[in-house]
Amino acid sequence: MNKKVTINDIAKMANVAKSTVSRYLNGGSVSAHTRQKIDRIVKEYRYTPNTFAQSLKQQKNHTIGVIVPRLDSIAQSDMLRGLDENNHDDTFLIVNAYQDPERELAAIEKLHAQNVGGIILLTANLTDAIREALMASPLPIVIQGQDEPNFHRVIMADRQGGEAVGAYIKTL
Repeated sequence: MNKKVTINDIAKMANVAKSTVSRYLNGGSVSAHTRQKIDRIVKEYRYTPNTFAQSLKQQKNHTIGVIVPRLDSIAQSDMLRGLDENNHDDTFLIVNAYQDPERELAAIEKLHAQNVGGIILLTANLTDAIREALMASPLPIVIQGQDEPNFHRVIMADRQGGEAVGAYIKTL
C-alpha cells in the first residue's frame, strides 16, 4: 500500500472489527490469536496512530500553540529548545508574530480555531485586546515575560541577573 494504513485497513486485513483493532491499540482485551494477527500487520505496514484523530475522539489535544515575537532571537530559540527538551508528550506549533501585537492577536484566534491543547505566549507587549482574548479563552495559557496576575506566567529576572553580574564584576 502506498497510502498510510488506517485502523479500517488493519481490521480488513486481520478479518476483525474496527473496534477490535481499536481495543488492541489502546491495550484492551484481545485474544492472543487476534493480537498476533494485528501485531504482524502493524509491524509489516509500520502503522502509527493518527494523533489528530485520537485527539478528536479523546477530546484532548497534545498540540501546544507557542506564539513567539521573533524567530531570530537567541533567547527565543533557547526558550523553544527548553520547551522541546522537557516535553516529549506534546507537539509544539510555533507561530512567529514578528513583534506585531495584531499578529499576536490573530495567532491566538488561529490557535483557538485549530483546537490546540493550550497556548504559550512569549510577548514583550501585552495589549488590552490580547489580554481580553486570553481572558476569554477556555484554554490553559502561560505567558512568558509579563507579570500578569490573571495568567500562569514565567518571569525572567533580567534586572536581578544584571545586578548580580555587576556585583560579581566589582569583586574581580
